[in-house]
Amino acid sequence: MDTVWSRRRTEPKPRLTLDRIVAEALALLDEEGVARLTMRRLAERLGTGSTTLYWHVKTKDDVLDLAMDAVFGEVGLPDGGAGGRTGGRGCAR
Repeated sequence: MDTVWSRRRTEPKPRLTLDRIVAEALALLDEEGVARLTMRRLAERLGTGSTTLYWHVKTKDDVLDLAMDAVFGEVGLPDGGAGGRTGGRGCAR
């Protein structure tokens, strides 16, 4: 007899956050490239549906913007000491 007490308990899914979305988007981009990034594929990797994903980000372009921000946030700027132009030129090289 199937009762609430005899059913196997499942672990709750990790909460969907922008950090998780961005991390998984970056992993997908690294593995398969930008052409293979779709909201459906990203949602599958996150263990959710694409509709749920749209509660957090409106478009695929938003996901790409967030991913680029995360990558650029990891890039260290050289210490030019003479202002932003010198530091920016060093980074661009």
